[in-house]
Amino acid sequence: MKEAWWKWAHYLGQSDLISLEKAFEFASRAHDGQKRVTGEPYMTHPVAVCSILMEEQADLPTIMSALLHDVVEDTDVTIDEVEKQFGQEVSRIVDGLTKVERGLMSKEEHHATNIQKLLSAAADDVRVAVVKIADRIHNMRTLDVKPVEKQIPYANEALIFFAPLAGKLGLRKMRAELEEISFPFLNPVRCSEVVGAVESYSTQFDGLFQQVREKVGGTATFEGMREPLYQSYSLLQDDVEVSDLYSIRITTDSVLDCYSVMGSVHQVFKPVADAFVDHLALTVSPFNQKLQTKVWIGNNMVRIILQTREGKALSDQGVLALLREEKSSMSIQRLSHECLGGAIHDATEIAEDVFEFEAVVSHSLFQETITIYTPDWNA
Repeated sequence: MKEAWWKWAHYLGQSDLISLEKAFEFASRAHDGQKRVTGEPYMTHPVAVCSILMEEQADLPTIMSALLHDVVEDTDVTIDEVEKQFGQEVSRIVDGLTKVERGLMSKEEHHATNIQKLLSAAADDVRVAVVKIADRIHNMRTLDVKPVEKQIPYANEALIFFAPLAGKLGLRKMRAELEEISFPFLNPVRCSEVVGAVESYSTQFDGLFQQVREKVGGTATFEGMREPLYQSYSLLQDDVEVSDLYSIRITTDSVLDCYSVMGSVHQVFKPVADAFVDHLALTVSPFNQKLQTKVWIGNNMVRIILQTREGKALSDQGVLALLREEKSSMSIQRLSHECLGGAIHDATEIAEDVFEFEAVVSHSLFQETITIYTPDWNA
């Protein structure tokens, strides 16, 4: 089973691998004999969650917590045992991911209570939210094994709660996958229509992409990009042109190179008036550091985005890229507060109960810009 994720461990040191092995063995013993709805051994789930995070080179406490995220909730293991074996940092993340006992609560109150616990814990350590998002991604990948009556609400929550949460944390690919899986369950007809509309422009865009790469040239890296499926649907509902769902990202070594290449782009192709945006000099988000312009290629308008390689990493991996740089508990807490703390604190102050908290935080936390993902245009 370990072979499924061990290939992603190349970025870890030897001592990290020993710690990860210990977490795997501990979780395997705790979940021994348990099965998923699919009939597979239960450990396939935490291993898959761990793999999702290792693909993004998440830090060691995050991936250890992914392996251990269900041991307290679903086995006889206590949170004190987790802390004794793996330390306070990992146990705090696992505790944040562990649902409260339902007791006499209704199903709705239990759900809202767990949302409040999850987000409150994530405001102090954002890795709680990161692991939960990866957990939901794997459960969405196997959603078709759930009863039909459970698929719709589960997909709906992924679309309106977990996907925006991933977007808030700059987890671009994770958000895109949650949307790509959820949308067909919720509205297969509209999903099919959007797929047809988007794919109808794909060949034309590929030709435009090749023109830009050939005429601008240099040592920069060129990528074709398009909005995720559900975001495309939302934009098309607002009468956005299909062509505006696509863009070309050019990645350079430095900020100075970004401006230099932008100048080259505008020399080769006529820029569209009032379409230049500078989020390098005026940063609005650590996950959105870029120059953006639109140019005319024949009768086609094409969006061009320029980023440094560091900016690309932040755009692609979001908070996970920042977590690799933050080593102390204080710096991680500060990062967590910057990402989520303000909105969650405000919701806690305003809300009179868990239902109101869920409503307030859903409105305030998820008002953020659309993210994009990168298909392989060079395949």
